[in-house]
Amino acid sequence: VRAAACLFMSTRAFGRPLADEERVEALQLATRALVLAGDDEFVLAWASLIFAYLNDEIERGSDLADRALAINPNLSNGWNARGWISATLGDGARSLDAFDRAFRLNPADDWTVLVAMEGKCSALFLLDRPSDALELAKRLLARHPSSLI
Repeated sequence: VRAAACLFMSTRAFGRPLADEERVEALQLATRALVLAGDDEFVLAWASLIFAYLNDEIERGSDLADRALAINPNLSNGWNARGWISATLGDGARSLDAFDRAFRLNPADDWTVLVAMEGKCSALFLLDRPSDALELAKRLLARHPSSLI
């Protein structure tokens, strides 16, 4: 699943969409990871994002995120995945809660914090709290000046 995650995240890292071949490869790698380790919470969390956003299977992604968190409710990566998927589904309250949990579980990890803060900005907009989102975005940019929020 790490190889699939690298492909998935390359759009963020390099600012370009995945080529069709890369998208197909990421989906194949995620599918294989689920076959080999479908009860591993880390695999489930990453697969949830890959299927939700690379194959428009948002409900499947939601189910995979829930399975990951049922196995390990302390998985910050799982809560971040839950947050993004909930935001995509339009559930701002659930999204905000998920990002807050991710942050509380792993406040010293810059990656977890970056993803949670960016996601929380989205959740705050969904909840029609733009001033809170702006304040958080300022804190995020102070901490991570290169963030693309």
